[in-house]
Amino acid sequence: MPTVDELISNAKKSYEDALKLLETQDYYDAAEKAWRAIEFLRKALLVAAKIPYEKAKTIAIGLPLFSDILRLLGAKRTLDLYDKLAFKLHIMGFYEEITTPEEITDLILIDVKKLMDELLSLIEVTRKLDLSNVIDLVDKMRKVKQEIIKKSSELLEIRMKYRETLSKAISSVISK
Repeated sequence: MPTVDELISNAKKSYEDALKLLETQDYYDAAEKAWRAIEFLRKALLVAAKIPYEKAKTIAIGLPLFSDILRLLGAKRTLDLYDKLAFKLHIMGFYEEITTPEEITDLILIDVKKLMDELLSLIEVTRKLDLSNVIDLVDKMRKVKQEIIKKSSELLEIRMKYRETLSKAISSVISK
């Protein structure tokens, strides 16, 4: 399992790789490396708060936890920047190749750098936290959510049978 400092080091290396790729005008690979740097820091922030890396690296657990922590730390602007880069740099840039090379360059040089600086500061705050006990609660929430989805499906099935039964009964009376 990587440590917080290893994740930070990996983030800085990925960002340096992104800058080198910009120099060679490989914009979409630069976008991927820049996003990778951000994701290393997202995971580092969670690991710093004593969230196991195996949970921190997931989208289903790690991403909502990251968002909740940033909101509670009063870092909504940082979260908004993360979301902007997830869309413009990662999805529209790397995956869809729709974001223009000029915009990718600006995003990497300005926004990614700014987000990285903000996340590095927040990591120092989360190093003082021990949120290891929230994982059990997250797991319980996920189990309840799965039960709700299952019950919702059952309810829908019963409702369809109910409507079908009503419809047949009413149509048999009306058709006579």
